[in-house]
Amino acid sequence: MAETGVDMGMKSLAILILSAAFALSSYAQGGQQQTTANYWLANAPQNVGESVTVNVSGAAPSSLIADDGYVCFECDTVGNDGNAGGKIKVMVPVGQTGAFMEKYAAAKGKGAPLTANLRVYTWASKAQEYVLVLGD
Repeated sequence: MAETGVDMGMKSLAILILSAAFALSSYAQGGQQQTTANYWLANAPQNVGESVTVNVSGAAPSSLIADDGYVCFECDTVGNDGNAGGKIKVMVPVGQTGAFMEKYAAAKGKGAPLTANLRVYTWASKAQEYVLVLGD
């Protein structure tokens, strides 16, 4: 049986609506993901040297010893929806550690935004890791 113009029009409209809904959903998820460590670590190679923002929901000094006048913090991150988004190390200049701790150590809910430069850091052991660096 041949489809009428109305049937074809309805199918086209349904496809258009579903496509728009999928695109909007993907856009919304991408926006939420970009506030997390998981997003930036997964996309690190193409973003090294860029300034990025994560929502920090907690921070604690790391046991790793950083060089060059920095203190390393291990930071928990969250998406815009408040869901956990992984951890990332943040290198903080020694003179800014008190203010950093005050702002981020007890961040709750959606966390507090932190903007820093995404870098490759080489530890004394020669191991390399993606980290965020403040003040660089």
